[in-house]
Amino acid sequence: MALGILLHAALAYTDIPWAVRDPSGNHLYFHLFSFIHGFRLPLFFLLSGFFTAMLWQRRGTRGLLIHRGKRIGLPLLLGLLTIVPATFAAAIVAGVVTGGNSTPTQGTTNEADLWTAAATGDVPRVEHWILTEANLDAQDPVYGVTPLGWAAITGQPDTAAVLLEGGANPSAPYRDANTPLHSACFFGRDGVAGLLIDAGADLDAQSGTGERPADAMRHGQQTVSFIAGLLRIEVDFVTVQAGRDRIAEKLETVQLNEDEESKPPSSWRWLFDFPIFSHLWFLWHLCWLVVGFVIVAAFLRPVAGVLTRAPRWLVTTPACLLLLVPVAAALELAMDARDPMGPVLGPATSAGIIPMPLVLGYNAVFFGFGSLLYLALGRERVAGGARLGRGWWLLLPIGATVYLPTMMLLYGDDVIVRLVPDDSTREVLAALGQGVFVWTMAFGLIGLGERILSRERPWVRYASDSSYWLYLAHLPVVFVLQAGAYFLPMPAWAKFTLVVVITTVLLVVSYQLLVRHTLVGRMLNGPGAKGGLIPPRSRAASPAR
Repeated sequence: MALGILLHAALAYTDIPWAVRDPSGNHLYFHLFSFIHGFRLPLFFLLSGFFTAMLWQRRGTRGLLIHRGKRIGLPLLLGLLTIVPATFAAAIVAGVVTGGNSTPTQGTTNEADLWTAAATGDVPRVEHWILTEANLDAQDPVYGVTPLGWAAITGQPDTAAVLLEGGANPSAPYRDANTPLHSACFFGRDGVAGLLIDAGADLDAQSGTGERPADAMRHGQQTVSFIAGLLRIEVDFVTVQAGRDRIAEKLETVQLNEDEESKPPSSWRWLFDFPIFSHLWFLWHLCWLVVGFVIVAAFLRPVAGVLTRAPRWLVTTPACLLLLVPVAAALELAMDARDPMGPVLGPATSAGIIPMPLVLGYNAVFFGFGSLLYLALGRERVAGGARLGRGWWLLLPIGATVYLPTMMLLYGDDVIVRLVPDDSTREVLAALGQGVFVWTMAFGLIGLGERILSRERPWVRYASDSSYWLYLAHLPVVFVLQAGAYFLPMPAWAKFTLVVVITTVLLVVSYQLLVRHTLVGRMLNGPGAKGGLIPPRSRAASPAR
């Protein structure tokens, strides 16, 4: 869990959309993020499945649900009421403070590029690019938005008019399948919307979430402010709503379908897409998986003995990798194809009320394997000769070695493209590389943990207990510190280190003084945390296991 601080602290220095985009960024932080993200949550769900099965055998279904309700459900609910709103607020403030109306491609391309010119209303520069016969519908490398889209997002009707006159497609999609009219409707940019409508923009174009442009006007102030913070633009929702009203009047005059209002709105897709759980989404997925485990266990209990007699190779390395790698690769391939942000090493994020089926299914593979591991071998046999990570000294180097070629395949490195020119072949190889990476890293880290943590150590127990709190509470602190570091004349490594160290120290102090010996500490880690060490047989109480 503590790796979440490193993960999110690194994002400010990458090209990944984030509330703070520090100009001192370095591509190495993208690799740091990708490497950690590639195995962190799969390993979490594998261990969660293992200890869920342990709790089920020892306490039964009722005891399991009570335990998980206290350790997972209740912290998630309280986090939704406290930490998540604080995270959204910190992200918005940090984005406004550090970004304002900054350019969309800051720190990644020439500041005079077409997307920046469109976003800032630089008409002469846009005309220059048109004269050079530039691709007016090209997606920028960071957000995947077209020049016309940036004119719509920032409200630049003059540059929008020049782009349309120059031949830009009013319905050219972004990477996530939104169009400029979606953006104009979402932010209430009625000037740009009118130009797009007059130019013949597709009123029924569907985004990746199934929304038409008119549906984008149904989003409330919280969503608009959140997205504006990520894009680093300033918005006033009163102005947004007034612009939306004018757009709605315009749409009424050109609406071809008279019974449009009777159509079921597609805005219900926000149940999948709006990040209501923020960085706590994995706990919500864990709740779904625990319920799924209980349902499956109810059917399997009559034949539970079959699991204990299952061939050991199904749950021990290296033979089990022959089955697990292709399964993970297939799901990675499917997630990359559906992810509007493009391919990414590791699982996609799904923070909506209803989890994305592919993402939940991917997590379920690791959770289910962890459950099967315990049911088939038991804790004692896993810790003995049948240890899952017994070859950790080989597995970890394999995972680290596979990482770089997998990234090159995933992002179409020039060398790889020359060697493997077929796109489909590269995608399949990248997915297989991801499967090898995630399973070898997960098994290797489990084996390393068994090697160095085989006996009880107070500092390890303390770090384990505090890590749950550190992850829950870290993101608002990270946003604030990233915003503060943004203005310091320091290199990226110094800012990153400062953010990580200060965040960790502040949260460890808060854990010791405000959490550990309180009801919150008992809720997160069980009654054993108050007295210091947790007996070995009580280790299942930790939600990170």
